[in-house]
Amino acid sequence: MPLLHDVFLGGNRLSGAIPSLAALPELRYLRLGGNELTGAIPDLSGVPNLQELDLAYNHLDGPLPAPPPRIANASLCPNALQRPSTDPALDARWNKITRVTPWWRDCP
Repeated sequence: MPLLHDVFLGGNRLSGAIPSLAALPELRYLRLGGNELTGAIPDLSGVPNLQELDLAYNHLDGPLPAPPPRIANASLCPNALQRPSTDPALDARWNKITRVTPWWRDCP
């Protein structure tokens, strides 16, 4: 499955943790919003081509990983995600992508 590009599984009552995505380096779109996923978002450094990430309306918590270099759109709330660091550059990058300020709070 290393050539998998798009995963659209939103609104399917999926539960449990999101597995590692490192085996999917060509992944571009990951849409898992509207499920019952729990735990932390896995490390995204193994998916350098990821452009869109939809994890909204799940039950995710834990630290928010660093964004992949090509990410253009991310929907991550309402989840109970924590600030990943005190790195202002990283904070600014996620703020720009999610358009939520501060990005670690639930969406309005």
